[in-house]
Amino acid sequence: MPHGGADNTQKILNVLADYGVKATFFVVGNWADQYPEQAKAIVDSGCELMNHSNAHDHYNSLTAEQIIKDVNTCNDKLEALTGARPTLIRCPFGEYDDHVISAIRSIGMEPIQWDVERYHTAQAPAGACLREPDGQRRLPLQSIRFSEKALRMYRSASPTISPEQAGITMK
Repeated sequence: MPHGGADNTQKILNVLADYGVKATFFVVGNWADQYPEQAKAIVDSGCELMNHSNAHDHYNSLTAEQIIKDVNTCNDKLEALTGARPTLIRCPFGEYDDHVISAIRSIGMEPIQWDVERYHTAQAPAGACLREPDGQRRLPLQSIRFSEKALRMYRSASPTISPEQAGITMK
């Protein structure tokens, strides 16, 4: 969570739990340093905690070695806090190219991208995304303002329904 504190994390976890929804949160290692209890709470709630870099640098301008070091630094922090090593990374700023993808895959990780436009000013924790009960990732929560109504509607919606149809509004 490079763009804010931990103010809403527990509220979001509570709403997700109320509706039986699991999520994947992509967090920055420096955020996990500042808010270790929130990082643990995410995992304790049954949600996943994955990598969003250690310092939120522009990976396209880094060497493969610098990318690998940054990714591993964040992975080490998250694993030390939660006991689980991340397997996915959402690159900072959504920036990636062939050399970034190659560097990340060389250490056995998979880079992912969001599937709707994201804004760093959204109200959800940076990097969070909804998952269906079967574990398939759907919408990054960072991208949306959500309400209990939106979560309830999204959970029962078909996979082809748009966020707007599900009551999820973009900022």
